[in-house]
Amino acid sequence: MKFSVLLPTRNHLDLLSYAIETVRRQDYSDWEIIVSDNSSEEDIAGYVRSLDDSRIKYYRTDQFVPVTDNWNNALAKSDGSKSISNIFKVFANTKCKFNPFREVT
Repeated sequence: MKFSVLLPTRNHLDLLSYAIETVRRQDYSDWEIIVSDNSSEEDIAGYVRSLDDSRIKYYRTDQFVPVTDNWNNALAKSDGSKSISNIFKVFANTKCKFNPFREVT
């Protein structure tokens, strides 16, 4: 089962980096992170690029959009938007810390 972790953000690079690192430390490796950057003034793109992890995908809006639109942007970009089966979506904000993922049987 794949996890799609959706992280819409606007600035908050310190919080975003913490949330991303808690996902990257998981023993479970079948995940993706979608960072939907709502026209941040901070260098979110540079940070994501520096991670050099193909499981982390970065998208930026050209201009500020309402929060719900940014959530929808993240959802539309996730692998799970293409095929709903075997996908577990985690909607989170940048203040989240992820405890270890565990498969539920």
